[in-house]
Amino acid sequence: MKRLLLLALAILCLAPLAFGQVNTDLKGTITCWTWTAKCVQFLTPAFQKLYPNINVDVTPMSHPDTHDKIFVAIASGSGAPDLLTIDSAYIQKFIAQGGLVDMTGYINTMRNKFPAYKIANDSDANGRIFAVPFDGGPVGFWYQKLIADKYKVTLPQTWDQFITLGRQLKSKGVYMNTVSVAAAAMDQSMHGEVGLHGLLTQQQGGAYFDSSMKPTLDSKESIAAMKLIKQMVDAGISANVEQGSPAYYDMYNKGQVLGVIGGEWYVNVMINFVTPDMSQFGNWRATMLPAFQKGGGRASNLGGSELTIATQTSDDQQKLAMAFIKFACATLDGARAHADYGEFPVFLPAYPTDFMQNKTFPISGDQKIFKLFAQIATMVPTTWRIPPQYTQIQSILQATMNSILTGKVTVEKGLAEAQAEALSK
Repeated sequence: MKRLLLLALAILCLAPLAFGQVNTDLKGTITCWTWTAKCVQFLTPAFQKLYPNINVDVTPMSHPDTHDKIFVAIASGSGAPDLLTIDSAYIQKFIAQGGLVDMTGYINTMRNKFPAYKIANDSDANGRIFAVPFDGGPVGFWYQKLIADKYKVTLPQTWDQFITLGRQLKSKGVYMNTVSVAAAAMDQSMHGEVGLHGLLTQQQGGAYFDSSMKPTLDSKESIAAMKLIKQMVDAGISANVEQGSPAYYDMYNKGQVLGVIGGEWYVNVMINFVTPDMSQFGNWRATMLPAFQKGGGRASNLGGSELTIATQTSDDQQKLAMAFIKFACATLDGARAHADYGEFPVFLPAYPTDFMQNKTFPISGDQKIFKLFAQIATMVPTTWRIPPQYTQIQSILQATMNSILTGKVTVEKGLAEAQAEALSK
């Protein structure tokens, strides 16, 4: 009876579907290349409770390899895996390339069940949608409660308060966060220093592109974001260390850094360097980003991914892949499995549920992490745009940030030069 009820719920959540009703008699194997292999593998057992005859063959790859090889396979017209996992920052590049299944009919039946900024990111200029939102990266400030308690820290509500607190902790040998300055150490991914600038720009309702997709790297929001990062560096409150390096983890292990500005997914990053025998285990907490002005917006997004299918995939294999996409992206059971893994589902009907409102993690003690990030996710500005040339813009910004943070150029001049270069691309 329980199985029948779950199946009925899944059908109600998904009907009507452009790709047909749920068919638990589907049989076969779907292939998937992904940098998030552990996540897909974690979801598979829950998926197979509904689809016991569909196997998921996952090939782990690095983030660059996943996208490069899928791009080449689509361009060649053959060889693509059945299930495509695409980083949110790259989906527009793939849409522009062509070769993805049009998901508009499916999404239109449930577009209000996903955040608007995700739907916009998966759409082309004509409003056609080519991917289903898989997960997101609502951003907060992760911090070590032990350090905060030791120094009686009042969590900052504004970035000015963040800088002031940083100066106070600096005198005690504690940094607020990390910002690597040297070009060789700067993380070129969207999750590093360039990502920090992006999320701070988005937090203000800004973007790197206007509605006509013209670059706007010298916007007032971009300038304010860069000035804030420069202020952190100049005040000496941010450790100059490369993210993910041995030195980075060592500083956190020694209690020399209070926290991290990062997406909800950082809870899974911490698993790599926080073990149960450490004092910081169970003592990580999260709070909203400080605002640029008192009472201002405190929400942004960093990261996330989409699921989709290549048009070269046979009709029979498309049905199998679509079954996984529907389950993983648009059912409560799929969202629950996603949440249990520690990644943040973007299926809005899941947000009021018990497993989202009361979810805790051993690393972060008794804090109901998803309750906080679900609140943040619904507040993320929808002005952010990630067109095909987004990664080129990131490369330009990385070089610009190095010049700005090392004092070679002012914020305004550096971003003006970056804007001129972006316009020439």
